[in-house]
Amino acid sequence: MNSERNETSVAAMVSGVCTLPEKKGKGLASICIEHLMYNLFQENKTLSLFYDNPEAGRIYKRLGFKDIEKWTINFCKERNNHNDN
Repeated sequence: MNSERNETSVAAMVSGVCTLPEKKGKGLASICIEHLMYNLFQENKTLSLFYDNPEAGRIYKRLGFKDIEKWTINFCKERNNHNDN
């Protein structure tokens, strides 16, 4: 499964790529991404994505994606209700 949720007239972000555990190792994710890449390149769009799974990173790099920056996600467990105004 894959999708591109964030899309503009010139770019698209790939997201939601996953494979059922019993189907892994058969190249299904690569086939899906290659198909998506082909379709979006036909529209002259630039593709981007975020990943934190090293296995997924190897697939993306093999398909031509390059790491350009590292990102982190920070979580807040509690909402701060202070009003500084």
